[in-house]
Amino acid sequence: MIPSSKVGQVRLDNVAAIRAGRGARAHRALQPPVPGVRSTRNNAPDFPLDAAARAVERRDPPDWACPPATTSSFTGSVKILDETTRNLIIAFLLASIFMYMVLAAQFDSFLHPFTIMLSLPLSIPFALFSLWITGRTLNLWSSLGRAAAARAS
Repeated sequence: MIPSSKVGQVRLDNVAAIRAGRGARAHRALQPPVPGVRSTRNNAPDFPLDAAARAVERRDPPDWACPPATTSSFTGSVKILDETTRNLIIAFLLASIFMYMVLAAQFDSFLHPFTIMLSLPLSIPFALFSLWITGRTLNLWSSLGRAAAARAS
């Protein structure tokens, strides 16, 4: 029986010819669904989300008796954190490229922007030291502040 919007339930053989044959197994929608297990976990308040996710990622196969072909993936906050981190790295690389282009245009040289931009890595240890001294964490806002300070110099 299949649902119908006009008469309720209809027998399948009334609307389709059923016969044995070879089907299109390449279509994923026609394959039976893969069984799955959903596990929800929360991290401790004093344990950072990325550290908790990596700990779970390292321990998954040994803790659970799963077949070798088993895969796992994160959703929710961990997935958003990974996307944010990836996007931050891309934004940093694009900002570096654009900064080089602006400096190259300003100084009419391809070499001088490199010498100026080579001084930027020296600011990273001092930025981390400042965060450590003030008791703050390295997060999105401190990373953006470090990038803004590097652009201003």
